[in-house]
Amino acid sequence: MTVTLSPLQWWDIPTAAAMDREIFGPDAWSEDFFWTQAASPTVFLIAAHTEDGLAGFAGLSVSGKEAEILTIATHPNIRGRGAGRLLLESLLDTARSRGVEAVYLDVRSDNTAALGLYEAFGFAVLNTRPGYYTGADALVMRASLLGL
Repeated sequence: MTVTLSPLQWWDIPTAAAMDREIFGPDAWSEDFFWTQAASPTVFLIAAHTEDGLAGFAGLSVSGKEAEILTIATHPNIRGRGAGRLLLESLLDTARSRGVEAVYLDVRSDNTAALGLYEAFGFAVLNTRPGYYTGADALVMRASLLGL
């Protein structure tokens, strides 16, 4: 399986929204929200494609020296094969190229795979947002890009 990354295109949005609903259920982005994010000059959306089509996506919002990872999602069929890592690396490269010094994100407290990935990239838990997600707290994480 080969994963290729590229900017998320308008024709990917309906599939991305459907995948988001499948993965995140009631916490998913709506298709309208994808369109809003895609139209923002400070948001960078990345698509991961395989031979079978859209397999994942990620989003980053940049504001000065800080950025927020808005989402990283990979289709259940390709989890554990490095697509999430590629998407995260791409977001961090995008942040660095824009002079970002610190990156933040929220992650479900019960998403152990994502927590392990983020910790491997230097993210540390700053705070907890109780009940932020349906059925789980959010952990607020931060990583410094200075010196990396």
